[in-house]
Amino acid sequence: MNENQHHPNQQRNQQRNQQQRNLPQNKPKFNFNWIYAIIIAAILGLNIFGNQWEARSFDITWNELQGMLERRDVERVVVVNKELAEVFIKRNRIENDTLNYGRLRTEDLRKPKFFVFRFLTLEQFQNDVRQAQTNADEFEKSRLTPEELENFVPRPKIEPIPETRRGFFEGLGFLWPCLLS
Repeated sequence: MNENQHHPNQQRNQQRNQQQRNLPQNKPKFNFNWIYAIIIAAILGLNIFGNQWEARSFDITWNELQGMLERRDVERVVVVNKELAEVFIKRNRIENDTLNYGRLRTEDLRKPKFFVFRFLTLEQFQNDVRQAQTNADEFEKSRLTPEELENFVPRPKIEPIPETRRGFFEGLGFLWPCLLS
């Protein structure tokens, strides 16, 4: 009896399998155009919404930068691609907000905040930064008494730190032949 009971089930299963084989297969085929569309959408999305993850910065003039250097408010200066300088202000100066650095204060403490100064030549910028700091030392010396002058030690100078950065698309140059084919 066991054989008779399993035999009809096997026949039904075989009939179903035969019917399924005879039906046309409507499985979608993978289309590579979707990959191109996703890559293009990602590139556009980064261009449009990419600024949300970037650091917050404000442009300044040479006079503003010179004043910051003379007041010793600058923590560091990073020269990016020999085109511009990112000027980072000491955190305690930002918190005190006596010199309108409050615009650098934001809720997100993880994002660096800095001023941007655009210069013409790197050599001239470096010389100007050194000169502004030397002027600050000379000004401090002029206000000291002869006794204080004997113990005067110039403050450490800020040297611009050179840094080369690449844009997002510069590193993806190898993809263009693939995308254009």
